[in-house]
Amino acid sequence: MLWLIGGTSESREIAKLLFQNDIDFLVTVTTQEALSLYKDLPIKVNVGALTVGKIQNLIDDYEITKIVDASHPHAQIISQHAINLNLPYLRYERSVLIQSTGKKIENIDALFAGQYLTGKRALLTIGYKNLARFEPWQNKSILFTRILPSLTSLKAAIDAGFTSDRIVALRPPIGLELEKSLWTRWKIEVVVTKANGYAGEENIKQQLSQELNIELIVLDRPKINYPRQCNQLDDVLNFCA
Repeated sequence: MLWLIGGTSESREIAKLLFQNDIDFLVTVTTQEALSLYKDLPIKVNVGALTVGKIQNLIDDYEITKIVDASHPHAQIISQHAINLNLPYLRYERSVLIQSTGKKIENIDALFAGQYLTGKRALLTIGYKNLARFEPWQNKSILFTRILPSLTSLKAAIDAGFTSDRIVALRPPIGLELEKSLWTRWKIEVVVTKANGYAGEENIKQQLSQELNIELIVLDRPKINYPRQCNQLDDVLNFCA
């Protein structure tokens, strides 16, 4: 059986393709929100975070022989675990968007070291998992965050010191007009996002950064040595053949 590491819009497209081609596969996601991506597909989906031990149980229980990794570009832990299994592995990843504006930096440590947020009204669109690291910056900046509409994300934001008037919970796609309205309403001066490509609407942020003269800081994708990588669905089918 094939293991599809999912949770993204790309993984949903791959799941549809595999189902249409009668390929036996299992999808894994970490949250109930991600599970909703596949609600119209009659397929097997495993929900929950996977430790090394759980991954090995999954490999044994489902007799996994190949892996297609279509997880989020910044979900490096699950990708590294899958690579370490030494099974036939294919990384499917959305194309990198050419950086036409803004500044690309390596990670959050570089963001703090560069003092990009000091004294600024800053919007964070980086997910919820790293919000706790921004708690000390609540007194140095005026921070806002856009998160997914889930209890987990909301709790993380509140625990990190974000007040209710500085949190918006929206599920992508956001769209240019709504994004623009949010930036202007909050009088944003700096936007911090991840290098997510077109599917992550990074292109919209680049466009608005230029139009509104708002600084855009992009956290680069983690550097992972994938054994095999592609960005075309045909390559996935060839791998499964």
